[in-house]
Amino acid sequence: MSTTPDEILFDVQISKEDVKRILDRLDASESNVTTSKRRSLRRPLRGLSSVVCVVDPDNPPINLGIRLRNFSRHGIAFLSGRQIAPGIPLKVKLPIGPNGKLVEKEAVTRRCRWIEGSVHEIGAEFTSWEVEKEVGHHAETSP
Repeated sequence: MSTTPDEILFDVQISKEDVKRILDRLDASESNVTTSKRRSLRRPLRGLSSVVCVVDPDNPPINLGIRLRNFSRHGIAFLSGRQIAPGIPLKVKLPIGPNGKLVEKEAVTRRCRWIEGSVHEIGAEFTSWEVEKEVGHHAETSP
């Protein structure tokens, strides 16, 4: 059975406690990374549920339920129950609009790493200056 873009596969079937444990571990392992090497400040979106549409040119689009990790002016990190290869275009829905409204942003997968079980961490880069400006403004003004 083929999947249409209107169907959502909630493929990170793990508890909120496990999401918190995984994110805590990832954050602790990055505490030693020098933030001066980063292009922009990262802001947490820890564990919030959202949707990403994978727009792989070799396959039909597929919507995946994800757990957000963090975002910055330049990109986003999230947990997924599937691998998404670097270079694959994405449409990510982020709760960054007024009153947490979902805003769709285009991005390209830059990194995919296995975490545990079926969980992968995906890093994606936003694809336009307008996205960088809008998301960057939210990143600078959110707590």
